[in-house]
Amino acid sequence: MRTPNILFSGLALLLLVGAAPDPEPAGGRYKLTPVEDGAFLRLDTQTGAVSVCQRKDASWACNAVPDDRRALESEIGRLATENKELQGAVKRLEELLALPDPEGPDRRAQRSGPKIQ
Repeated sequence: MRTPNILFSGLALLLLVGAAPDPEPAGGRYKLTPVEDGAFLRLDTQTGAVSVCQRKDASWACNAVPDDRRALESEIGRLATENKELQGAVKRLEELLALPDPEGPDRRAQRSGPKIQ
């Protein structure tokens, strides 16, 4: 009975060790790449943010490089909101016109008044 307990304990220990977070990359959190005019591109390996670092007067300053991905995600969000609003408008217009619901009964039969052919 001790053998299964030992095997189970060993397996649990291996799973815990395997689930440990990855260590930092060998070069550290940031990777620097030289570019023109003595500046450097700084890549944050944890977040993916990119900055350009330049010497200004007696010190260095790093400024974030604009991220096109953020602009694209913002546009996707705007379009998704607009799409939802337009779907609501279409639904309201269908209800006003009493068009049949493709997923339900024909509501035109429920209208009173003259029928247009």
